[in-house]
Amino acid sequence: MSTIPSGRPTQQVADASHFEQSISGVTGELIRIECDCPIGEDHTYADWLARFTRAGF
Repeated sequence: MSTIPSGRPTQQVADASHFEQSISGVTGELIRIECDCPIGEDHTYADWLARFTRAGF
């Protein structure tokens, strides 16, 4: 398990605030949206789909 700059483990409790990450189609820059889903760590939308929808099965 690695840590983030604050020293907290990257695997946080399920209700911990974290970010969903995406890339802007216009600027190509990283977009981080605060998220509190059960993944509990920074992730992409594709990660979320794979874990919580039938598309991931």
